[in-house]
Amino acid sequence: MQRIFTFLLLIFSFSGFVQAQVTQISSNKSLEQIAPIGNSKMLLQEPGFKLLWVTDATSGGTFKLADTVTYSGAGGLLNGRYVFAATSPTLGSELWITDGTIAGTKLVKDIYPGLTGSEPQDDFALLNGRLYFSATTANEGREIWYTDGTAAGTSLLKDIITGPAGSALKGQYDLFSNGSYLLFSSVTASAGYELWRSDGTDAGTYLLKDINPNSAGSTPSAFQVYNGSVLFWAETAAEGRELWRTDGTPGGTELVKDIRTGPASSITTGLPMPNVSILYPFNNRMLFMADDGATGEEIWTTDGTTNGTYRLQDINPGIDRSFVTLPISIALNGKLYFTAYQAGTGAELWETDGTISGTKIFKEILPGPDGGIPFLMPNFKFSSTSGWPVHQGPFFYFMFGLPADGGVELWKSDGTDAGTVKVKVIKTTDSDFGNVSYVYTTAGLYFSVDDGVHKDELWKSDGTAGGTSLLIDLNTNTDEGSEISFIPFPVNGTYLFTATDGDNAFMRDLYRLDGNLAPLPVKMQDFTVTLSGNDAQLRWLTASEENTLAFLVERSDDGVIFSRIGEVAAAGTATQQAYSFRDAGIGNSNRPVVYYRLRMKDRDGKEAFSKVLALTLKAKAGFTVQLLGNPVQNEIRLSIRETTTGVNLTLMDASGRIVQGWKIRNVAGPISLPTGNIAAGTYYLRAESGGKNIVTSLLKN
Repeated sequence: MQRIFTFLLLIFSFSGFVQAQVTQISSNKSLEQIAPIGNSKMLLQEPGFKLLWVTDATSGGTFKLADTVTYSGAGGLLNGRYVFAATSPTLGSELWITDGTIAGTKLVKDIYPGLTGSEPQDDFALLNGRLYFSATTANEGREIWYTDGTAAGTSLLKDIITGPAGSALKGQYDLFSNGSYLLFSSVTASAGYELWRSDGTDAGTYLLKDINPNSAGSTPSAFQVYNGSVLFWAETAAEGRELWRTDGTPGGTELVKDIRTGPASSITTGLPMPNVSILYPFNNRMLFMADDGATGEEIWTTDGTTNGTYRLQDINPGIDRSFVTLPISIALNGKLYFTAYQAGTGAELWETDGTISGTKIFKEILPGPDGGIPFLMPNFKFSSTSGWPVHQGPFFYFMFGLPADGGVELWKSDGTDAGTVKVKVIKTTDSDFGNVSYVYTTAGLYFSVDDGVHKDELWKSDGTAGGTSLLIDLNTNTDEGSEISFIPFPVNGTYLFTATDGDNAFMRDLYRLDGNLAPLPVKMQDFTVTLSGNDAQLRWLTASEENTLAFLVERSDDGVIFSRIGEVAAAGTATQQAYSFRDAGIGNSNRPVVYYRLRMKDRDGKEAFSKVLALTLKAKAGFTVQLLGNPVQNEIRLSIRETTTGVNLTLMDASGRIVQGWKIRNVAGPISLPTGNIAAGTYYLRAESGGKNIVTSLLKN
């Protein structure tokens, strides 16, 4: 069991594309990542006094930004610059901004004059060109503020609790933006910490719903955009802490499901072993870990409705947990691969396609109750909602230890039993991986591992035994490793990592992997369109962005020819950014259906397209198309009513490409359309009769 706890504490690492050659660019500064500034600079901090540094991945371009300004641990990206809290000798902790130059690192506003400082904090959520955060003043206490990066554009949003008391403790607002409005947790004497909403104005900032109607509050947190709404966790006296959703209205804010019936919570916080409140997007649904009180903590799935929220499998039968950690799972070819513990098999590789029957053990590498605990190595640079390209084909790596080898092995898998194979035995003395950190590249996998001779040093693998070897021994001291840790964002065409060469036991160096990168400009996590009155409301969420310039919103009448109807500025380089766009009046256009997509542009001229979404505006009175079962297997079964003419049926994939078409001359009773040769995924079925269209989405398993 001890190995399970050790596994859960291993450091997450990241990935991208590089051609590697190791070069040291800074010595004995122990610089730590803060945030990327565009794609050419990385903001860093020196430990101790948290002095600010910047690097462009060269020795000459790595330097200190200020001698007396120290980072206070909070900030956000705004128009290619980083807005943050910093402490100076004469101002205390106040709001600063930097573009990665000495001259461009300056105070935005002295919100609380004097040495006390306003201590800016709380998530720095982006909405309509402003960053929102909390700050303290003598007259208002801690409240929510906003900034556009200038002194004149930095102001109090609303004095929620009039006077110096403040409306929340520092770090307790849980500020979140879905691109159209803010959600946050704020406290009042009568309601406690409850759900608030803001459109960025004083009048538009109000208590959305008193979820737990007493002064205890519901403490909403962990907001996540899904299918035009926001899912989150909240606590009530009757149901405990459970999953909720909101569409931004009081009536549309409701409990999704009381998973653990009664006042006990299905999700816990705190030590010794909390279940993580992460909502993980996969196959158009959300996965999460919850405990219903009878089967222990297991994987659940939701579509945001009560009936659509259920447990996938009781992997470890009984009340014991299965130790699944969704953030270190791997999405590939329509399935999610993860490590789970079962009393009979130990910790092994499992898979799910998002269905109950499709959640099962993938490969029992080590038969029997021991398991061995595979350590998966996800490529975090790509969206978890789709497969991701890596070098030499779609596969992923993981570490494992078999008793026959007596230690540590590197494995790879393409998602099939036969394609899950051992690459090389790295260590034969014990099963301690050491400090594992890694990066996926076009040249191969670069990773750190303890091989029994060199502790925590840099290795490289091209997926073959002969191509897997120690790349460099950075720290040649006996029984000491280099403690490699990769930084997640590329800088000027290379990835950075920190390590020690052994010349100072307490200080680390900064290194780079040189080479050319080819990252996707945007990793899309969610994209939806809904009809609000006569307006089409588009919302999208990016998992991460690198050097993005703008999102061009495009519309089509046929799903093939698109025209630009608007543009939304992008964050640049960031994680978890929400956006929105309103196509005003489209409901009055007399169109039966319209299609939308995003053209995503980055600053280097690269472009990529989102999936195509269909929005039904008007349909012929009485003309209906109903799916008889969804997801579909080898056939699409339909019921078509109220049409005296033939029906043209067109099946399109998520990008809008026509996959197959059918002409139905006589409509009488249910219709069956064969789909046996069509790949698994999300599709749109367009039914046209008498000049009217109905579009229905479906999932092919």
